Amino acid sequence: ATAALAWASLVRAGEERLAGAEARIDSALAKLGEAEVDARALAETALKQKKQVERSGEQLSDMLRLISLTTAEAQRRKGVLAISKRLLTDNAERLARTRRERLDGLGEVVSLMELANEAVASIADKELHALRTAKNPPELAKLVLDCIHLLRALPLEPFALAEREPSKSEQNAMRARELKGMPPLPPLTVVASWAETKALLDEPEFVSGLLAFDKEALAGETAELLESYTALSEFDPVVARRTSAALGALVQWVTSLVAFNRAGDRIRPVLVRVRALELDARMHEWRVHEAEAGLASNESEVFEMQARFDAATHRRTLLAAEARASAEKLAVYRSLVAALVAERPRWVATRAAAAAERATLAADAAVAAAIIAYGAPMPADTRKSFAREILALCCAHELRTREAFEAGQWASSGVQRARWEGAGLPSGCAHALGSALALRHGAPAGWPLLL
Repeated sequence: ATAALAWASLVRAGEERLAGAEARIDSALAKLGEAEVDARALAETALKQKKQVERSGEQLSDMLRLISLTTAEAQRRKGVLAISKRLLTDNAERLARTRRERLDGLGEVVSLMELANEAVASIADKELHALRTAKNPPELAKLVLDCIHLLRALPLEPFALAEREPSKSEQNAMRARELKGMPPLPPLTVVASWAETKALLDEPEFVSGLLAFDKEALAGETAELLESYTALSEFDPVVARRTSAALGALVQWVTSLVAFNRAGDRIRPVLVRVRALELDARMHEWRVHEAEAGLASNESEVFEMQARFDAATHRRTLLAAEARASAEKLAVYRSLVAALVAERPRWVATRAAAAAERATLAADAAVAAAIIAYGAPMPADTRKSFAREILALCCAHELRTREAFEAGQWASSGVQRARWEGAGLPSGCAHALGSALALRHGAPAGWPLLL
């Protein structure tokens, strides 16, 4: 019974020790496999991050080139804008000189035309309506509206002349001709087209249209037709104002326009230069406006691209920091894995040794239990002979023990041998069994070999 108890205790302790060692080795090998998988995953992540940093650098280079090109285009547009402004300034100076020359050539007709425009601007709508609705409108009103109809290139009835009632001065002239034996010349007037022209007075833009009329663009044929009207003795602003202030203003405007055109004929080359310079001024103003708009667009693009470049640079900095951190972490992982891989052969060998020890565990425990149960204080040669007999008995029963078996050394641990040495007992391999037996018989605590 004592031997069986010792054997069972030794087998259980050996199983627990071997199971713990195998579990630790299996756990270490499993963690080594996990570390290798993690290292490969981390290496892939580090490679991806490195490629992202490289692509980000290429994108930054492209953005920088685009910013440079756009900035160069903005500089070019600045040059174009400066040239356009200089041309506009030069044109403005030439235009100012030519306009002064025109004013000098036109003389007082300019002030007369300005006075006529002021008179037209002062016409009230009710005055125009009164002319329009008059049952018996004055002939002068019909004539002046004919002139405005001609200026607007609207159709009229065929031009015709008719006799009219002579004035006192005309009557005196006719008598003088009769006294000289010459035939009298009755005064003539133009037959007006009142039916077509009176509708002009109801137009909302009638007055504003007269003020906006381009007096320098008056055609020569139209001017000649207007002179046929203004040459009439009754076509006089002073006479017209006696009938209506509006009629007087219209007659004044037409006569001033004809006088302006007559004066313009004398300085036609100057007027042509003025018109050409005004067209050039508009063209240069358009070019300046276009250059300013293009420059503003370029500068806006540069600002937006610079903002995107700054954001991309910040992202690249973050990516680079992450890549460095991953590279450092990968280096640590690789160092750790390399160290663990170096330990793998030892772990595998220890695992194999544990498997081999498990194979002889029952026989080794039986030998140790027999020595503990049946052994007693005896000389060393006797102890060795006794151990050999027990080993032979195990072999006879096909119980295989480990090679170079030392029962006392196998059935103890380093801690136990240290305790024996502390108790004054020998701890060498040859004395381990004797020390165990001595403690067993000298202390009532039980089995010191099985702690």
